Amino acid sequence: MSVLMRTSSRSESENNAYGRLTSIDLTLWEFYNHFDSVVDCQKFAQRKNDHDSRYTIPNFHTELQIEKEASELYTLSIFFDVQTEIYAYVISCMSVSVSDVDFGKKKYVIQDTGEDEKISRRHRIVKGKPLYDVFYEVLCKPSEEFYQCTCKRFESYRLLCRHIFYVIRLSKVKNFPKKYVLRHWSQDSLPPPSVIQASGDSPDMILREIFRSVEYCVNRYANEPELLQKFRDHQVQLMEKADADVPIPKKTNKRDRIASILGVSQPKEIIINVPKQVSTKGSRKRIKSSIERSINLSGKRRKNCRFCKSSMNDHNQAKCNAIRAQVAAKKASDKAAVREMKQKERLAAKKARLAENNASVLAAKKARLAEKNACVAT
Repeated sequence: MSVLMRTSSRSESENNAYGRLTSIDLTLWEFYNHFDSVVDCQKFAQRKNDHDSRYTIPNFHTELQIEKEASELYTLSIFFDVQTEIYAYVISCMSVSVSDVDFGKKKYVIQDTGEDEKISRRHRIVKGKPLYDVFYEVLCKPSEEFYQCTCKRFESYRLLCRHIFYVIRLSKVKNFPKKYVLRHWSQDSLPPPSVIQASGDSPDMILREIFRSVEYCVNRYANEPELLQKFRDHQVQLMEKADADVPIPKKTNKRDRIASILGVSQPKEIIINVPKQVSTKGSRKRIKSSIERSINLSGKRRKNCRFCKSSMNDHNQAKCNAIRAQVAAKKASDKAAVREMKQKERLAAKKARLAENNASVLAAKKARLAEKNACVAT
C-alpha cells in the first residue's frame, strides 16, 4: 500500500507541475514547447537549491561542532529542521535518570519541558505549573552509533530528535552520527556528474565538458565578487574572439532562402497567370447547367402532392401552395369574424350606456316636477 501511495503522490505532483502550463486545447507542437518550459523550470529550481545548499552559510544558534557538521551534510531546508531540534535540546531537555541495560547499552530518561508546555496549553495549568510531565526513553551505544528514542521521530521523518541530540552530548560525542544521515536528505543525493575525458572528439562530449567547467567556475566564484568580475571579463573577451573567428552571417531574403531549399529559382518573366474569373462558391461538386438538371429530372418518377394531386415544382403536402393559401384564407376569415364580434360587443355596450343615461335624466326630471307641484300646493 505504501508503494501505491508513493506512486500516486508522484503522479499528483507531476500533474500539478504540468497542469499549470498545459491544457487539452494545445497542439502537439505547443504541448512540446510547454513541456520543455516545465522541465527547464524544474531544472532551474533544482540547480538554485543545490547552489544555496552548497555555498550558503546559515546562521548558527549554538557553537556546537555537531551543528556545523549538520550544515555541511544536509540540504539547506532540511538543515533548518535539524537546527531547530539541536537548539531545542539545549533549552528544553534534561536528564532524569540513567541506567545500564544489556549488551553495553544505556537507557536515558529525558524530560522535555517544551512538550510539557505544548500539552499544558491544550488543557489547563494548575497553580502556574504544567499539568503533565513528558518523559522519553533513549537507548544508546555510542561505540556503534546506536540511538533509539521512544518519540519515534527518526522512524517517522528520518531525522534525529532533540532527545537523541541531548544524549549524544551527554555521551561526549562531538561529531554528527553519519549513520543516521539518509542520502535523499543530504547534499549528495544526486549522483555526481560524469567525468568526460578531454581527449574526446565528439562535439557533444566537448560541449558538455565546456558547460560543466563554466558552471563549476561560477559556483566557486559565487561568494567572491572580485574573482567573479574577472571571470566575467574573461568570458566577454572570449565572446569577442568567437565573433571574430566565426562571423555572424548576413540576413538573407526569404525568397532566396526558399529558392535555396527547393533548389529552383523564380523566373524573371511570368508566363502562367491566375484566371481572371474563378467561381469558388458552392459545394465541392461541379456546377451543372439547367439543361443537364432538366435531363436528370426527366428520368426520375415524380411524386404527386397528396392535397392538390399535382407534381409541379416537385413539392409535397408540407410545401404545397394550395394548403398555404387555404390556411391563409381561414386565418383571414377567423380574424374577420373576431373583428365583427368585437364590433357588435362595442355597439351593445354603447346602447346600454345610452339607455342608462336616458333613464337617469328622466328620473331627475320627474323628481324636479314633483317638487314643483308640492311647492304650488302649499
